[in-house]
Amino acid sequence: MSNLLDDELAREPDYEAGGQPGIEQATLATTWNRVAASIIDSLVLSPVYVLNLYNLFTWKSLPLSLALTAGSILYKPFFEATKSATPGKLAVGIKLVDRHLRDITGDQAARRYIPWAISAGIALLIDLRLFAAPGFEAVTDLYALGELQQSGVLTTAAQIYNIIFLFLVGSLAIDERRQGMHDKWAETYCVKIASVERD
Repeated sequence: MSNLLDDELAREPDYEAGGQPGIEQATLATTWNRVAASIIDSLVLSPVYVLNLYNLFTWKSLPLSLALTAGSILYKPFFEATKSATPGKLAVGIKLVDRHLRDITGDQAARRYIPWAISAGIALLIDLRLFAAPGFEAVTDLYALGELQQSGVLTTAAQIYNIIFLFLVGSLAIDERRQGMHDKWAETYCVKIASVERD
């Protein structure tokens, strides 16, 4: 019995010695592939954004706003945890993998979402503040909404964080392995699907 087990272990690929394909065998997604995927994901989510905007001007329902915001927040980590790609990534033929070209785990999807999670948290706080602001009930257009949101520590924090976010995520454009800081934290790579499909 122990010989059978030893034989089985001997046949297992040695990840470190190159027994399993590694990231070096894949074609990394370009920055433009990833930008295109983000644009497609934004288009997929655009009905949610439009409905939320309509809600701000017409229904003014905080629970609806929170539900719509939660849906848009969960979109990216949900698809990346379950499919290793958002619909936008799949549409342009890219996906997320670990260094052995395996689909990413839920933990990796959560770790790589950290920059977006911070941004989403700030946005939720701004929404809560907006619904409680005096004069919100009278807001019926983008100009009035902008005026109401203009002041406050949260708006300043959001503007500062937007710069930090661009650095964290945009760093993939200058990285040798095309990893943003979020990819490095999660130990993930964005690759062209055709380069990792195997029988």
